[in-house]
Amino acid sequence: MLCYADTIIKAKVVRRSEKENAKVNSVWTIGTYPVGREDNEIEVTLFVLTNPDDRDPESQAIFKRDEYYSIGGKIVPGIYNRKTRPKVLNTLSYYINLKTTSLPESNKCPLKTSLVGVLQEMSIEIEDTENSIIQMLISDYVGQSLDYTVKVVFPHMNPRFKHLKSTIRPQESIIFIIGQIEIIDNEFCIYANDINYIDTNFLTKKKEATSTELSSTNSTRSKLIHIHTTSLKCKRSQETFESEKNTDPVNIIDDNDNNEDQETKNQQETNDQETDDQQETDEQNTDDQQDTENSTQTNKEVNNNNNSKKKTSKHNNRNTCSIKKANRSSDYEYY
Repeated sequence: MLCYADTIIKAKVVRRSEKENAKVNSVWTIGTYPVGREDNEIEVTLFVLTNPDDRDPESQAIFKRDEYYSIGGKIVPGIYNRKTRPKVLNTLSYYINLKTTSLPESNKCPLKTSLVGVLQEMSIEIEDTENSIIQMLISDYVGQSLDYTVKVVFPHMNPRFKHLKSTIRPQESIIFIIGQIEIIDNEFCIYANDINYIDTNFLTKKKEATSTELSSTNSTRSKLIHIHTTSLKCKRSQETFESEKNTDPVNIIDDNDNNEDQETKNQQETNDQETDDQQETDEQNTDDQQDTENSTQTNKEVNNNNNSKKKTSKHNNRNTCSIKKANRSSDYEYY
């Protein structure tokens, strides 16, 4: 909630605040507005970088006495000798080469303003006029919290503003104003050229009504929305956890250690497997060798048996021959 103003001023008094080793200094001036008036004073503070090469010449013209500048910034009330005058901070300043004597009938550029505030009371019609007045609370921070009230006058007979008498509500309506600001009896008074508002209470009620409607007439949809939202939160939490885990140096070291342990384990398993395979191969070779030796031994035994049978057969044949010879001898003797 703040108030912004811009106008054209004539620099009347200029002071510079320069501090050693400071990156930012301030230029302060008392100017008069609008053009051609010498009784309306305004205080303007411009903050500039100490190094001229770092400044923005397009938006920060340095004030010089009796020169004209277009200025704009936040405006707050300042009190000097019990008199209120506007005070503009964080200013944008533009130098203007202006000759007032050649423009007697020109627009004198009043102090234009745009502001946002909270309505404090219902509008009051001003008797014998077509205008109404409202009060707005402005809150700002300029080194400290600052609250002040401004009066806003608007033509209630204008079709654009007529509805405001019944639609805006105190403490519930946030008002947006564009107009011209003047200091009257040490108070900020604004004549509005345009007004818009937001009813915060209506937005709250609408949100509550929408929520109730969804929960009562659309319970399935509400459940699905709730489940969907919850699942997204869980997914995001898991992704955040994984991301933090992956970026945590301790976890990275642990992961590296685990990877090294796993690689060592895999290498050990590979070595063990190779050893087992070699043992199986050796055992197979041993079995094959043993089978070969057994086969050789068996063949030897078979050959020995065959030789023995051959010898036995020869011996038997010899005996048979002997018997036949003996029989022949007997036959000879008989005859």
